[in-house]
Amino acid sequence: MSALLLEGPVLSAAPTLDDLPPPPPGKSGWPWTVESRRLPPQRPDGRDWPVITVVTPSFNQAEFLEETIRSVLLQGYPRLEYMVVDGGSSDGSVAVMEKYAPWLAFGVSEKDDGQSDAINKGFGRATGDIQAWLNSDDVYFPDALGQALHEMDRQEVDIVIGGMEKFMVRGGDYVALSRTSGADGVPIHAYPIFRAEEKNRPFHFMQPPMFWRKWVWERTEGLDREFHWVMDIEWCTRAVEAGARVGTCRSLFAKFRLHGASKTEMFNHKQHREQFEFYRSLMGNPAYRSFPLWLSAQKSLATALAIESRLSLEEGSRLKAGLQKAGSRAIRTLLRPFRSVPKLGSGRQMIDSPPG
Repeated sequence: MSALLLEGPVLSAAPTLDDLPPPPPGKSGWPWTVESRRLPPQRPDGRDWPVITVVTPSFNQAEFLEETIRSVLLQGYPRLEYMVVDGGSSDGSVAVMEKYAPWLAFGVSEKDDGQSDAINKGFGRATGDIQAWLNSDDVYFPDALGQALHEMDRQEVDIVIGGMEKFMVRGGDYVALSRTSGADGVPIHAYPIFRAEEKNRPFHFMQPPMFWRKWVWERTEGLDREFHWVMDIEWCTRAVEAGARVGTCRSLFAKFRLHGASKTEMFNHKQHREQFEFYRSLMGNPAYRSFPLWLSAQKSLATALAIESRLSLEEGSRLKAGLQKAGSRAIRTLLRPFRSVPKLGSGRQMIDSPPG
């Protein structure tokens, strides 16, 4: 049974700072007291702006959810369809969703089968010509939606991947760690796994700054719910195989938050294990090359084993230190009665003298 169900129309005008609830005390800057430039009601050539659908999957992320929601709503984009799909949180997330209910096209909080299921649920209702998902601990940069649409049209592509900044918050201070664009770094696959050579065009895959056209999602039939850590890479691989053209740009679209409870941080070895299984699942598919798939699978497995070995050593070190500490306590406890026995020659008469 749903704890919350919200439904509303596609926004016909971008909300402003004055429209939204005031930020919590002490919050300032983007997206609390700063908003994106507002796009005009129509495109320069007189056409309507296409509807952009953004889905935010969430589960017990109330600490970050409001910042994520505001970074989507304050994009200044006039035709936004925004959905928040929560997995039945018990941490105050529902109250945050209710706070922004007037600007949500769909919002639900109910038990689901994980992140992939939540994302599929949202896009099952989507009407937008352009689509994206933003996790509930990530944040869009100002004007990300407008820039993404511009790059898709300019490059005549079906998927665009912009720049991303990794960040964390220490002691209340925002700390930027690194910046990467879709045109930087390693390609989505380390080896050319596609049989069709033109599909092996390298691009650095990152999910938060990725946007795509509606037909791509429809043709791929969404995320594979069997994958929980690499469902985004698996989906993008199928999208490219289905004929989606990928473009990249260096404009910053999204901020990726690093924190102790994030799935990427907690289960990094499981992510590589699942990537190993993903490459193995493609074996025998005539659209892919067997040997590059085998190399990719072995690389993922080797990385997983290396991480697991390190974790095992760290766990062993912690266990050893704990046993040593417990052993020291036990020895001290056993010796405690003897420490109160006086030393010989201390002046005390240990044995009564015989009567003389």
